[in-house]
Amino acid sequence: MTDADTTTATTDWHAWQESWDRQQEWYMPDREMRFQIMLGGGPPLLAIAQGTFADDDRVGFVTADLKAPDWPAKLPHDS
Repeated sequence: MTDADTTTATTDWHAWQESWDRQQEWYMPDREMRFQIMLGGGPPLLAIAQGTFADDDRVGFVTADLKAPDWPAKLPHDS
């Protein structure tokens, strides 16, 4: 067993996540409200982006549900 295996097996990831969330709340008290705005503002921002980059061949848009396990298959690249 490697050091990485031992560390992963004994690490309390839930505690680390809670610690991270507490730290971020201290730095950004309105953090949750920002997430709600970002998630709720997705369709208007997507429309603006699509309009802005409509004639730019370097930009492509992918519609995918990030909760679906197969969402990476919708991306135009393998990596």
